[in-house]
Amino acid sequence: MIGRVNLAGQRLGNYRLIRLLGSGTFADVYLAEHHYLNTHVALKVLHTLPDGHGSEAFLTEARHLSQLVHPHIIRVFDFGLEDPTPYLVMDYAPHGNLCQLHPQGARLPLATVVAYVLAIASALQYAHDQHLIHRDLKPENLLLGAKHEVLLSDFGLALLTSPGEGLQVQERLGTLAYMAPEQIRGQPSAASDQYALATLVYEWLCGQQPFQGTVAELTSQHLYSTPAALRERHPDLPPAVEQVVLQALSKDPARRFVDVLSFASALEEASQALAHLPLPSTPLPVPAAASSSLEGSPISFQNMPVPLTPLVGRAEEVQAIAALVLRPGVRLLTLTGPPGVGKTRLAVQVGSELQEKLNQDVCFVGLTAISDPEQVIPTIAYALGLHESGERLPGELLKAFLHDKQFV
Repeated sequence: MIGRVNLAGQRLGNYRLIRLLGSGTFADVYLAEHHYLNTHVALKVLHTLPDGHGSEAFLTEARHLSQLVHPHIIRVFDFGLEDPTPYLVMDYAPHGNLCQLHPQGARLPLATVVAYVLAIASALQYAHDQHLIHRDLKPENLLLGAKHEVLLSDFGLALLTSPGEGLQVQERLGTLAYMAPEQIRGQPSAASDQYALATLVYEWLCGQQPFQGTVAELTSQHLYSTPAALRERHPDLPPAVEQVVLQALSKDPARRFVDVLSFASALEEASQALAHLPLPSTPLPVPAAASSSLEGSPISFQNMPVPLTPLVGRAEEVQAIAALVLRPGVRLLTLTGPPGVGKTRLAVQVGSELQEKLNQDVCFVGLTAISDPEQVIPTIAYALGLHESGERLPGELLKAFLHDKQFV
């Protein structure tokens, strides 16, 4: 065991340790300065090497970490062994971490949470594609860079998923509050990082972690308990967002999203689909048979998501899709492609242009989070502002509402 003495003022390799930034179970992190370049870095000093692994195993693992180059991952650009002290040299993030920015109990706007998740998921997906699992995702490990961008750090507990490769630390390292059931059982996978990210989303949206208690209670809850419904704690949250988060928190990894990027895309789509829903205001001109069953909805529909950035380089696709949609015989048009290529963003652009240029009624309905076919019609009705009343079912209300209208 390497001592826990404060090493500030000492030198490791070419780096002078200035002050201690933080201390954890397995490592201390120092602000350090390169002896010749006079540049500031974050230097992580490991307390010990895992049992049964020597310096060569550490150096092999450090080389893997240094090969992770992504705009949302803290870069490891140097490492070394000062007998017997192993250390990693990383970019210094001057603005702290998300735990400091958002203290425990804080509730964040949905748009902020989605922005965080898109950045973190892109970093995790990149790592997963390199057969690397993070295994300790938590607010303290999400740093803020020079431009306040979110940076994923602390891959020191990461595990190479290829059998027999890399430095395999203890099977159950990590932070229990965010730990997936299979990781607790000693079988972490890429889906475990998705579970941890969903736990963060849950906490950011309602100000509480899904599970709380002692170590024994947390362990039992992660393994066997269902989280409280998000909308019980955050009633204004769109139902589709809740469904996405709860799917990513499934006990069975196979029931989560196929990968963490798909989870992020589904969350973004769910937030865009329902975050801008209009509130029913004036009565609709509907047939007499249906008027008693419809509580009202706007005449002019305005629920299209507002993209954060312009769509560049896809004008021809937008025009072609819009032309197909407007053909009299076209009732269904499907855009297909792998997750993350921009299908939703393209559809939003087409809908926005149809609405703006042709005064066409357009309704955006996100169905990514829907796994039960029985929920499709109610979800569409909800997006249109239609509400069940009396004995009329959502399908009947929807049919009565749309029978004399043209909607995209």
